[in-house]
Amino acid sequence: AWTAVLAGQEALAARWMTRAEVTAARRRSPREVALNQWMQGQIRIALGRPKAAEPLFAEAITGFERMAMTWHAQRACRQLEEIAVGLPVFT
Repeated sequence: AWTAVLAGQEALAARWMTRAEVTAARRRSPREVALNQWMQGQIRIALGRPKAAEPLFAEAITGFERMAMTWHAQRACRQLEEIAVGLPVFT
């Protein structure tokens, strides 16, 4: 999805993210759900839509905190505060 964003192919990025979200739901994986929310937020920032990113980051951070994924929660908070994604975080 990130590569598609960099190539200016927003629709393709959306399709990849939909696939990731379906997979996370099928696996019933809260980790994957939170990571997908974070990536969606990073994508929104990269597309110049920081306001649209805020709820996605908030949901991801809440999920990370619930799972004691401290590094992820802190990193997502830092990105949201800076409203910048130089490179996305892939985990």
